[in-house]
Amino acid sequence: MKHKFFLFGFLLILGHAHAQYESFFGQQTWSYNIVYPVVCFTDDYDPNLLGCSQTHSYSFDKNNVMNIQDTLYYQCGNTYSNAICLREDTINGKLYGRYGLDNYEKEYLICDLSLSEGDTFTLQNNFSYGHVFYWFYSSDNSIMRVDSISYPFGKKVLHLSLLTEEDMFIPIGFYNVNYRFMEGIGPMLGICPQGFYDVESSGFLLCMHKDEALYYMTHEDLGCYQYGSKIDEYPLFSINIYPNPASENITLDFITENEISGTVIIRDIIGRVCKQVDIHSKTSVISISDLPQGIYILTFIDENYRKLTKKIVKS
Repeated sequence: MKHKFFLFGFLLILGHAHAQYESFFGQQTWSYNIVYPVVCFTDDYDPNLLGCSQTHSYSFDKNNVMNIQDTLYYQCGNTYSNAICLREDTINGKLYGRYGLDNYEKEYLICDLSLSEGDTFTLQNNFSYGHVFYWFYSSDNSIMRVDSISYPFGKKVLHLSLLTEEDMFIPIGFYNVNYRFMEGIGPMLGICPQGFYDVESSGFLLCMHKDEALYYMTHEDLGCYQYGSKIDEYPLFSINIYPNPASENITLDFITENEISGTVIIRDIIGRVCKQVDIHSKTSVISISDLPQGIYILTFIDENYRKLTKKIVKS
């Protein structure tokens, strides 16, 4: 009997030692929408918009691999500005990248979930030249510090602050987002190391898709694409959501004279998409019984890309 308990304890410890983080990748495909600044001149600058920017989409498929120094990487693109290879270590929650810009010579650690509070992380800058479309020049690495660690819905999130003077080109305070590494998603700074374009204007993650389904969205106002143009003003419509809090179902009741058609996206507090439903009625019932208890952000996007956002609580 003692031997059985010893064996059970050993297997339990062994299983815990090999516990894995959720994969950064999809079962077959995954993609990132990352926004970068572009060179432009404008007289109607609005600090609440991204200014001059452009969104790049980086798509990966597990059938598209590259062998570099006897290590397999998943590859995206073959062009000068879109050649990226990624691999992951799910035991330690680390994401690595190699880039066509330096002929895949160096491997960059771009996300590390094994860090503890107070640890620092270096955003490496190794590219001394750039692309004609983008602002850049910097020769310094940037240092980030882990300020806190949270576990929303059991997934590890590292919240970081930038210790160097450089800052992102996106007005972070306005959109209430921060630098972070997220389990199952990766770095908020996108999949490029600091210096891929510029220390002051490196890419910023807008959305992530896994197996063709939207998996993460940074902010509903930013959406998945930004091109630096102003959003047309549409007449606003309103919505009632009840009950709220709710345990099983919520009812969406739109107050408008027109027919309603669009998509409802429900995200958790770090932006992961938990549910996506297409609706075509002024009144719709959506089940939330499969969601864990907590606070969620519900966004409705109609056919004209108008958005409404409400907070809902699953009790």
